[in-house]
Amino acid sequence: MTITPATAPLLPARVRDTTDAALARVDAALEGTGARLVGLYLHGSLCWGEFFAGSDVDFVGVLDRRADTDVIEALRHAHEAIAAEPARPAYDGFYVTEADLARPPADLADHPGVLAGTFAVGRTGDANLVTWHELAERGITVRGRDAAELDVWTSMPALQAYSRANLEAYWLGQVSGLEADKPVLASDSEWCVLGIARLHHALQTGAITSKSGAGRWALEVLDERHHPVVHEALAHRESGASDAAYDADPEVRRRAVVAVMREVLGEYGL
Repeated sequence: MTITPATAPLLPARVRDTTDAALARVDAALEGTGARLVGLYLHGSLCWGEFFAGSDVDFVGVLDRRADTDVIEALRHAHEAIAAEPARPAYDGFYVTEADLARPPADLADHPGVLAGTFAVGRTGDANLVTWHELAERGITVRGRDAAELDVWTSMPALQAYSRANLEAYWLGQVSGLEADKPVLASDSEWCVLGIARLHHALQTGAITSKSGAGRWALEVLDERHHPVVHEALAHRESGASDAAYDADPEVRRRAVVAVMREVLGEYGL
């Protein structure tokens, strides 16, 4: 494995162990297929300097040619072995070519990938505009050309359109579910408050940020009545903590989470 001096300090030991093991498995599996893994890049929380207990290692693997049946089966076996290895962070991502990265992710053909330990072929995992922007702006190079040298397709107008569509297609349904008296835990607070705040940030600022960055930004732009649940969302993401008052009365947490989501959705007429 090749880790450049510039990126090595960004990788915690558990992440280096994970990528070392994954590369060994994938390289061994690809022997005899005629394909090679020529690039491995990390994005997600790691590229924002945010790696907490329970964080995933999100990767983009670059093959030297499009995956055929033999390559797909080799990768499947490799990731079954990776998923069976204990005491490592989840290793989620997908495999494409450099040429794929130079085009909008919406144009991707079906490709192999893994999410929560499950390998599949299709429109997999995080092969979306957020990942393309993270890779272009701050991707961490584990193997191959430096991420900054890759020709990764980006478009902030397209990302903002994608974010707006995601609010309607996903988050509108999520808030409706919460309003139907669904029990809301601190983990739901983290997922919903920080997730919707991240889209709100992209739409309002024309820039991407991390989930924690979105939470800190939300504390600057949202009314103070929303701050307690934003603080809980950040605390749960970064340390697993929850707000004792919400634990004592989860209905108060539910109303607080819904209020944040409704305020953001209302900004876009939803």
